[in-house]
Amino acid sequence: MEKAPNHIKMLIVEDNSEFSKSIELLLSRYCQKLDLVSDVDIAKNGIQAINFCKNNIYDIIFTDVQMPKMDGIEMIRKIKKLTKNQVIVIISAYDFSDLVQESYDLKVSYYLRKPFDRDSLFNIIKNYQIDNIDNFCELSK
Repeated sequence: MEKAPNHIKMLIVEDNSEFSKSIELLLSRYCQKLDLVSDVDIAKNGIQAINFCKNNIYDIIFTDVQMPKMDGIEMIRKIKKLTKNQVIVIISAYDFSDLVQESYDLKVSYYLRKPFDRDSLFNIIKNYQIDNIDNFCELSK
């Protein structure tokens, strides 16, 4: 059974709870404007995120790079072993130039540098929704 195109399940992986809550609020409000039903989980570190991914299927994962217990890059490696085509967005203040090759090799979908423009975050959701509707329509034929 295929998921309806008006539902999006997201995971935010961020050790700063204030920041993760603000992203969750932004995403939820924006999804409402697009008539999307959003379901957002929050993990405080890479280990917790991997455990979430073992029990859930996420449309998009937003993650920081520098976190306690397991950094974002190691977490991405492990998640890509579970779900090869997982859409992953890095949101970090960390200098991306150090991560370019590794992110490319891991097929990271997007990179947003903190502080980021909220429209950049919204464009990721918009792009995902367009791709998801196209794929849903193809599967429905």
